[in-house]
Parts: sequence; C-alpha cells; structure tokens
Amino acid sequence: MAEDNDVLLSDQSPFPPLQLTFEEQQHCHDLSLQLLECTLHSYDERLAGITPRHHANLDSARWKLQKTQENASLYSERIRHVRADLHLPEDSWNDPTVLLMVGNIPGPLDEVMFGMSIPSFEALKVRVSTLGNQEIGGAMLARLVGPTDEIPFQNLSIFYMVSQLPWLVSKVVKPRDFVLLSASGVITTADGERIGYDLLQPAPLLQCPPLPKPMIRGKFMFGALYRQQEDGSVDVYIQQYVESMGNLMESFIISSTWQSLLGFFSSPLLAEHKKLQWCVANMKSARRRGIANELSRISMNCSMCSVVFGRAVRSRSNDQKNCVLCLASVCSNCREERVFKELAPHSKKKKLLIKKRQVFVCRPCLEFVQRHKAADIARSYIQEQLTPAASDSSGAGTWGLLYSDSMPTWSPTRSLSMSSESFECFGWDRDP
Repeated sequence: MAEDNDVLLSDQSPFPPLQLTFEEQQHCHDLSLQLLECTLHSYDERLAGITPRHHANLDSARWKLQKTQENASLYSERIRHVRADLHLPEDSWNDPTVLLMVGNIPGPLDEVMFGMSIPSFEALKVRVSTLGNQEIGGAMLARLVGPTDEIPFQNLSIFYMVSQLPWLVSKVVKPRDFVLLSASGVITTADGERIGYDLLQPAPLLQCPPLPKPMIRGKFMFGALYRQQEDGSVDVYIQQYVESMGNLMESFIISSTWQSLLGFFSSPLLAEHKKLQWCVANMKSARRRGIANELSRISMNCSMCSVVFGRAVRSRSNDQKNCVLCLASVCSNCREERVFKELAPHSKKKKLLIKKRQVFVCRPCLEFVQRHKAADIARSYIQEQLTPAASDSSGAGTWGLLYSDSMPTWSPTRSLSMSSESFECFGWDRDP
C-alpha cells in the first residue's frame, strides 16, 4: 500500500509541458472571475444588512447544520440537485454535494491571506498538510499571474493534484486526481473595505486528459471569502461543491470537508510559521549577535530570568533549550515551542517528503517575528515565485505560455466594478 501511495503521490506532472494560448489563458481568467462573482453574490445574500455571525441569517429550509463549534459551522444544502441559483461557472455538474462553511478568525486579513497563499505547489503541499493533516502529490502546471509589490497575495495558477484517501475508504473508492485552477488575492470596495478571496475549480484543459484507470478525474470547487471586520477579526465564508461520482458517501464528504476546512481557521498560525521560517533563514545577524554575547560557551543560566540550569529539583525551569534565532539558552518558562512542517527531497523518488521541525523561541524573538508584516515577507519571496518552475521538485520546466508577450490582464476589482449595481451590500471601486 505504501508503494502504491508513492506512485500516486509523486510530485511531478503526468502531462507534457503546457503550452497555453491567449484564448485558453483568457478562459481561465473568465472562469475565476465568474466563480468570484458567484461567491460574492451568495455572500451578499447572506449579509442582508446584518452583522455577520457564523450562525446568522441562513435559510434553514435550504441549509442543514451538520457541524458546529465556537468559531465555525458547516452546513449542507438540503436539495440534492443542481439549481439555477447555484450560479456554477461550468454546467457539467450532475449531483454535487453543496456545503457552506462560515465562521470567524481572530486576526488581521493579511495574516490570513499570507497563511493561505499558495504561489507554488510546494506551498500548497505544506498548507494541506499543516491545515488539513493530509498528504497530496502533484505539480504546478502553469502560473498565469503572480504576486507583485503592490498586490503581494495575488495568484492565478493551474495545479495537478492527487490526494491520499484514508486506508478504509481506499478499499471501496477509486483514487482521484484533479486539474485545478487556483486564484487568490484581495479586492477593495468603494468604501475601502478589503476582502480576500481563495478559489479552486476544475481547469478545463484538453492538454490534461483523464488518466487511465483506476484513476478517476475528480470534480471539486470552492470559493472562499475573508472579510476584514472592524474589531480586527476576519469573517469567513466558504462555499464548496464536490461531485460524488457515484460512490463517495455524503457522510464521508461532510466529515472530510469539516476536518479540512476547519484547518483554514488556523491560517494565522501557518502565517506565523512562515514568518519564523523566513527569520531563521534571513536573520543571520541575530545569530551572530547571540553568539557574540558569550553564548558560544555552555550557559549555566537562563538568559531571560537567570534561573540556574542543572539543579536537581523537579522544575521545568531547569529544562535548557536554545532559541532558534538568537541562540540564547532559555528555560521552559521563558520560551515558546513551535512545530512547523518543511519539505525535503526524497532520496530515491521524485517526491517531496513533509517533515516536522520542532524549534524553541525565546519570547523577545517571538515578538520580533510576530511584528513582521505578512505583506512585507510575501514581497520578499516575489522574485523566487516568479521564476518558472524554479522550485519544481522534478527539476524540469513544466509549463510554457504561447504568445507570452500578449497575456490577458488580471484585475478582479476592475472587472467586478463593471457590474456593481448587482451587489446590494458592496460598492466596487474602479481601478485608476
């Protein structure tokens, strides 16, 4: 079984390098804008002039509460057939399970968007593993739009993805792969309100046909909105569609969706992990400063509270560790533990292994990490992110763009402002 998973979850594309025409690129842009507009319409209908809460203003005749906790609730649509008011970008859906996740994340919008950003397949792999505790394989097939200094969370990409099914489920359900169009970024209303979006849907590309059996091409789509609130928190609205393809039980879909989407509410923690990893990689001067303070020798005292290490007393304060940033020796009362996930190449196979890394951070250094702005660190990655296939695990280019000197323009705010009258609660500001 492990060998089968290694084959299924290989981190490479099974297709020849993509060569996308202008029309294909434009179609991808149009589909993403359609899904964004549909999700905004649904969110607008939910608001109806009220202050959003995760239980508020949902039509109980249409939505059935499936799961709930303090900051999030999951609903399923009671009517199991495609209705006109779903506004699906593609009309080829037969009998999707329609789910709605709503809730609230304590933290600013930029932290949420930085945690959720997937400018590369490697970032997607870490996000799914960290927030959803699931392993995936695949590759980035194309990056149509990347981040800029002005819009650091912007992304429009095409991914190939294979997910690992639970062992018992894999006995009765065939494996599924996905070719997904991913779009993310932040739009701004006429009132200056910022709303983040995170979209995934099937990418209709003839260059990526279904693979031979037993693999089945899955159908999955979701539109997520993250709206900054006046109290500093983020209102979350996620609408998801999953085609059961005949043999996926709805109870399994609901349970797995709850577990995976619930992880989205920990996106600020993933953002902190990214900040910490960036600081570890870039703050060499902080390391030198710590070493210069005679910390190269074995310290007998905590550098924060001066407790003496090594005494034969039952106290956690005598548990000595070094801060990953400044290398200072700190006791358990003066440090924080962080466990984040990193990627490492497999020694023999073309795949990336996900490994947990445990580090300790003294509280002053942790405050230093947390003070970094998410947008600033996202900007620091831009040059690396805009290099085609620079981090592709297969070591070879996976995509290309035909007529790259003539590419569609990606401007969600401008496009949505053309139909601003259709929104009751939002006024869309035109780009200058």
